[in-house]
Order: sequence, then structure tokens, then C-alpha cells
Amino acid sequence: MVTPSDPNGQQFTLPGQAPLAHVLPSFVWPGASFLVFMENVADSSQSRVKMVNDTVECDSSAYSEAVPVVQNMSGIEQPIRAYLTANPFKRMFCFFELPTSLPVAVNEVLPSLSLIVDDAFIEHMMLGWSRGLASNLILYDVAPGELAQAFLVEEVAGSHKHFLRARSFPPHAGLLAPQTAASYIQRTAAAPLKAVSVLPSPVNGATHFVGVSVAEDETQLGIGAKYVLCYVGSSSDTTRVFNQIGRSLSIMDIILSLDKEARPLGDEAATSKEINAMVQASLTGAVSCIATTRTFDRALVAAELAGDYATSMPPDFVPVFEEAQVLGRALDVPVPRAWTCGSLWVRIEASLQSAASIQRMPLGVAPQVYVWCKHSKSQVVFPEDGNGVAISLGVLAAPNFGYVSLGSPLTQVVLARNVSFPTLAVLWSELGFPAYYYDEVAFTITPTLPDGLDISAQNGDLLAVFEA
Repeated sequence: MVTPSDPNGQQFTLPGQAPLAHVLPSFVWPGASFLVFMENVADSSQSRVKMVNDTVECDSSAYSEAVPVVQNMSGIEQPIRAYLTANPFKRMFCFFELPTSLPVAVNEVLPSLSLIVDDAFIEHMMLGWSRGLASNLILYDVAPGELAQAFLVEEVAGSHKHFLRARSFPPHAGLLAPQTAASYIQRTAAAPLKAVSVLPSPVNGATHFVGVSVAEDETQLGIGAKYVLCYVGSSSDTTRVFNQIGRSLSIMDIILSLDKEARPLGDEAATSKEINAMVQASLTGAVSCIATTRTFDRALVAAELAGDYATSMPPDFVPVFEEAQVLGRALDVPVPRAWTCGSLWVRIEASLQSAASIQRMPLGVAPQVYVWCKHSKSQVVFPEDGNGVAISLGVLAAPNFGYVSLGSPLTQVVLARNVSFPTLAVLWSELGFPAYYYDEVAFTITPTLPDGLDISAQNGDLLAVFEA
């Protein structure tokens, strides 16, 4: 006789609680990488877990197929040896306490809805993310009440998933010990840790947002580069796991291009009198530009471009240029629409006094001036360097002129040979012409003057010449 006769035998309830698995981060979604720590296990240093679909699959699993769990030690970050990947079809934990233990099916984890990051609700996002403009990244279907954080990191072409999985903080080159989450983020993040804020009420499925501002966060976002948002479910987790969410974000300037206006041959777009430039901007607003006679050893700041640095900057601020090196400014030129296909014409009126400092170039080489612009919705000056956009100058067409004698204009001049008269000097219709070497003119007269009269080839003066 065998007792009991039931093939399942007699069940006894042992003291203590059953093992319970917890995930890090606490909010997971399909495809997310996560870690597991165990509750109600005295020593989980050798414990492993595997995600399975049911108890039958768990019973046939092996310890070697499972992933090590992390220790849940408050305040002490744990090294990460491997990740699990959230799969909506494998929601049960198969637990091995020791290498020799039989597998035990424990609680289930249900991945939440897909987490999506979208661009901010502003017009420029159809083209990309404009650097220098504060933006909100909108998140959808985030579990409520999470103390979440996120940061931006540059996408590595062809291997960004692997790169982001390096959030396991492996040893950095030259370091023997694994990095901490804080040191890894500090080294790699283009935008630092930001809180994921809850929207007061969901908007079209959006529940949370992350605010990013270049000026406030001192981010270093490279033009043309792509960045991804890394998300962690709870900032209270000691061992942190970040996941990429959403698509990558392309970074561009609000000002897309800056160049000299194209004109027919013989019609100069840039001279010592004015510089006509074409600016392409991706946002409506206003554009301001500056032209200088030289380059500088650092990028210009917005206050220098606008010319109000004396009042808007701290008292100890030293501008990169002297005002005598500023050829001219064009401020607040309206951008009536986002110029995605065309360009905005900007006319910079040049100062004749500053034109005198334009650098003399070798014979046959046109002189250059250097132009920067900025958009009213950004503090970033384009281009963001001290070289600006070089624009070659053409020769300014000589204005009309007449003659003066002893300061009085002459409407008609009758000359006689061998008669003494004061020098007749040229008076240009535009005061200050020529402003610099490239606009200088030479004078000739046809037919040639008779003996006793002469004209200065350099300045056009008419002189009486007596033969000895």
C-alpha cells in the first residue's frame, strides 16, 4: 500500500515566501533591454533567469541558457553581465537559484505598450531638429507615475543598438573597472540627464515629454549628426538601464545656408558699398547678419552680431572684434515663411570708414569680407566658428564726378594754355569714394591735352604746366 494514493502525492507548504522577480527598469516595453533582481532569495549571486512562454518550456530549460540576475543592494550600483529582451510572447520568468537547481517558473512580466518618442509640436520638425531652439520631445504610452529620466547620445552609424547596449557600462579604454552609469553618461551624453515630465492630461496618446534647450543644457550637438534618446523607467533605480526609444533625430541649424547673391556678369552683388547675401532658413521669424573685414579666433556670439553687447553682456565681456572691423549689419530682416526651397535676400549696407580696413590681397585676387547670420528664434550664430562665410568683393562702379576750384563747384571749364589757374580737383558725387584700394580709379582724357595742361592719372586733378 502506498499513501496517499493520489499520483500528485501530498503537498506541504514550507515556511518563507516564493521567489519573486522584479525588472529594471520597472517600465518595460517590447524590445526593451532590462535586468532582473530576485526577492525572497537569500543569495542570488549565482542565480539566473530565462524568459519563457509557459511552465512546459521552463521545465525543459537549462541553466546555461539563462541570464545572470543582478543584486538588489540599495545605493550600490551593480555590474551588468547580460541583458534580457522584453518579448510579449515570453512573459514568464524561469528561475535557477544555483547551477545545479531545477528550473522554477515564477511570476510573469507583461511588457507595456510601445514607447514612442516624437518630435516637438513645432513646424521645423518636418526637416529635423534645429540646434539652438528649445524643444520638447513627446513620449507616448509611458506608464504613469514613473520617475523617469532620459539623455541624448549620438547614434553610431550601423551599430547604434550595440552602442546603446554599452549602457552596461563596460570598461573604458585605459580603465580596469567597469564604468558607473553616471560616468558613462557624463562621457557620452550630448545632452545631460533630463527629467521625463508628465503631461497634465494625455494629448493624442502623448503622456510625457522631455524638454531640451541648447542654451540651458550646454549641449554639444553636431550639425548633420543623428542622436537618439535613451530612457530609463525610474531615477530611483540604483542599477540603471537605458534604452533607445523612437527614431533618431537629425540635427541642423535653423539657418541652412548663406552665400553671396548670384547676379549676371558685370552686376556686382558685393562691393565696399553693400553686400547682398542669400540666406536659407527653416523657420519663420527674422534673420540678422554681420559683415566684418577679417576672421577671428573664436565664434561670434549673438550679442556681438546684434551690436548690443555693451548693454546685454556682463561688464567684463570683451568682444572678439573692434567696431572699426565691422563693415556693416543687417538686423531683423523678416522671414515670411520657412524657405525650404528658396532663399531670403539680405542687404548689408557697408561703412565706408570700415572699408578702409579690408585686407589688401595679391594682385589679381579679389578682397574678401566675412559674414555671419542668426535667426531670431535661436542664439546660435551661423556658421559657428570664427571664419564666417567668405564673400569676394567686386569693384564698385565709379560714381559721377565734377570739378571744384578753391572749394566751389564748376559747371563749365574753359582752359587756356600758359595761363596760371588754381588746380581743379575732382569732386565725387558719393562722399568718401574710393573707400579702399580695390575701388581706386585711374584718370585719362581723350583727346590728349595740349602742352601747358595736364591731368593727374591718380586723382584726376587738372593742372597748369609752364615750360621753363
